[in-house]
Amino acid sequence: IVLICFTALIGQRANQLEELAKQANTSFEQNSLLLEAAENYQFASLMIRSDYLRQSGIDFYVLALREQDRTSELLNQALPLAEKLVRLDSNNALSYELLGKILLAQGKIDLAKDNFVKAVALSPFIPRNYINLSSVLVIQKDREQAKKVIERILSYYPDEITEIREMRIMPNQQILSGISEDIKMLKQLRAELDKAN
Repeated sequence: IVLICFTALIGQRANQLEELAKQANTSFEQNSLLLEAAENYQFASLMIRSDYLRQSGIDFYVLALREQDRTSELLNQALPLAEKLVRLDSNNALSYELLGKILLAQGKIDLAKDNFVKAVALSPFIPRNYINLSSVLVIQKDREQAKKVIERILSYYPDEITEIREMRIMPNQQILSGISEDIKMLKQLRAELDKAN
């Protein structure tokens, strides 16, 4: 509730500053400063709303997964949050990833795939996006395309690069180790696809 109120105040303040800049009989320089302040407030407001929507959508999604129910009310609550997040933050792969995962959990495979394709396009060096996309392709029984998707990302991360990244990771940088784990998972998926043929 506090976050929602804060976000509303930031948005309201940005609008007030912008209006002041337009109405004021001030110099060009002063108007520019007021407009810049308004833009900064609007950017901060957008980031807070995006983070709030993303976290809320993730929370509902994770709780729905625990229920293991595709018609879950929690998924139904997560979906509009993720859709709004995509509208607000359409240049962020995380927005499309979340929407894709929710749609996939609801069994909407084609729509999930479309969102994972957008996530890959926005962040082409993030292995997790390729895991999502290749998983959907496997569900759709398009194994050849799944292998191509996997090969594309693995070509960005040769073994020696992955090993160097692992050596550089410090205990307080655990989040970076996710790329190495994702690469291992993609290699396992590729091996499974090779066995299936």
